[in-house]
Amino acid sequence: MKARSVSIEDTRVVKRYPSATAATAALTRAAALQEAGLATPTATRLGPDALAFPRLSGRTGPALTADMATLLAPLAALHAMSIPGLAPQDPFRRINPRQSDAPAALRARVATLAAQPRPAPTVPIHGDFHPGQAIVTSDGTPWVIDLDDMALATSEADLGNLLAWLLTAPDTRDAPPPIGWRKTLCAAWRGSQLYPATLSLQTEIALIRRALKRAEGGDSVPLNRLMAGGYSAQISAD
Repeated sequence: MKARSVSIEDTRVVKRYPSATAATAALTRAAALQEAGLATPTATRLGPDALAFPRLSGRTGPALTADMATLLAPLAALHAMSIPGLAPQDPFRRINPRQSDAPAALRARVATLAAQPRPAPTVPIHGDFHPGQAIVTSDGTPWVIDLDDMALATSEADLGNLLAWLLTAPDTRDAPPPIGWRKTLCAAWRGSQLYPATLSLQTEIALIRRALKRAEGGDSVPLNRLMAGGYSAQISAD
């Protein structure tokens, strides 16, 4: 469950959860991931509903997109793990509350996407993976952080979210690599097999969520581009 609040201090990040049960679940999950070999910060309990995580320093954010294989490495490791107790992902959870302000054509498209069959969830996913969720420390280790949205889905759900971020974030949307972000991601991926149609579906869902979120923050560029069909080539497997 997502933390209710996050405070960034000099040496640690403090997260407060909606309940003691949610904090316990986050603490247990972090310990299980570490035991399974994932490089993720150790959680320490501060109170019934609060956890502290050490604040890592290193390369993060758009700077990591120049080394896509390193950025994707912890994600592939996560997908190969067995983490009990995860619920199936609802990819429309963050879209539905924003639909009241969405254009009618976009609401219709969301309904169409929601009615399409999706593969059965098979792997633990990060749930909100983008370059800001990875930190490469000075020893070259890629760490993954902010695992509160973990769920069961397929690898394409995380890759689609990352691709949507790359297509809409100001630092990356206007400076794609020569072969495009989708082909760059697929070429660097070393995890389970990716299915083009599933990746296209998950990318479009994530693009809608990202476009609506950015529009809420005053950046209407992704939403306008989405409504004009400007992402068709990036979503397509061709």
